[in-house]
Amino acid sequence: MQVVGDIGGTNCRLAMYENDQILFQKTYSTTEYPHLVDAIQLFIKESGKTPVSCCLAIAGPVIKHTDRQEVTLTNQNHKTIVDSLEYSKQLNIPCRIINDFEAVGFYLSRERTKAEFAVLQEGTSLNQQLVLYIGAGTGLGVGFLFKNNVFPSEGGHTRFPAENEFEKKFIQSVHEEIGYKHLSCDRVISGLGIARLYNFVADMTVNDVLNGIDEVVEVFGGKITVENKTIKEILNVDVTKDIAYQVSSKALEGNEVARLVMGIFFYWYGRTIADHIVTFLPKHVYVTGGIIVKNLKLVTQDELIKGIFHKAIERKGRMGVITKGVPISVILSGDVGLLGCSAAINSLE
Repeated sequence: MQVVGDIGGTNCRLAMYENDQILFQKTYSTTEYPHLVDAIQLFIKESGKTPVSCCLAIAGPVIKHTDRQEVTLTNQNHKTIVDSLEYSKQLNIPCRIINDFEAVGFYLSRERTKAEFAVLQEGTSLNQQLVLYIGAGTGLGVGFLFKNNVFPSEGGHTRFPAENEFEKKFIQSVHEEIGYKHLSCDRVISGLGIARLYNFVADMTVNDVLNGIDEVVEVFGGKITVENKTIKEILNVDVTKDIAYQVSSKALEGNEVARLVMGIFFYWYGRTIADHIVTFLPKHVYVTGGIIVKNLKLVTQDELIKGIFHKAIERKGRMGVITKGVPISVILSGDVGLLGCSAAINSLE
């Protein structure tokens, strides 16, 4: 029996895993448990089970030493270092740490059924030996499989580009927020990014937002009611609570202005996917993470958001013939990290 964990900037998801089955599962807050070992010890006690090993998939660059692995959570303020050797001693079982997107790779390295995926784009494979996976949650993760070997990366921290005045002003607003001038995609193509986008447009009118990005005008122009009110007056978002959840929920309910905000977000998401496609030339792209799964209806059934998402993927200049031709699927399972950890234990033993 194994303790497996999928640990990001928001949640610490733990499970007891044995014989290809999750036997007990519970989620803790990474904010409330800055020392994750405390949550793991509590979890083992609450499960009433006796594990023989532990594998934790953690969102952050893993430093591998000869006798241990170390990682610091990227999107958490407490900056606590997780050390596999120390955790092994405290838990009294062997503990291994892998990158959270390394776990996604191990998940994909196992044989999967079609029912575990949703198709976003049909296409023709390019590189028969390389699979790209990318996913937004609290942050943005990227990794790849080559000849079924798993390679994590920190590709989510590539620089977020500006193509127009709207995006230049947005980037400047985030520079002022974070205090320095490097803005990575991780800070934009994520739940935190949706919140930043909302905060940026909150005092604008619908017309201001519509006129900010040409591609948004092409898709949404004439198809959304223009009111002489600000975005925050229309959406009435409680900024003391989860902004991304509120905006995406309103979009799923059909609110036009929320759909506009999410349309811009998914335009940026699609553009980021296209950037990685031309970098890796993969045979298949898998999109994972809570944002795509929870908002799958927006990118598959909402004609406006679906349209702008695919426009962003295809609008790659001379390389558009490549980006619009690669198969893209969504990983539907919410347990990718946990299942990937178990696969990693078996692969690394």
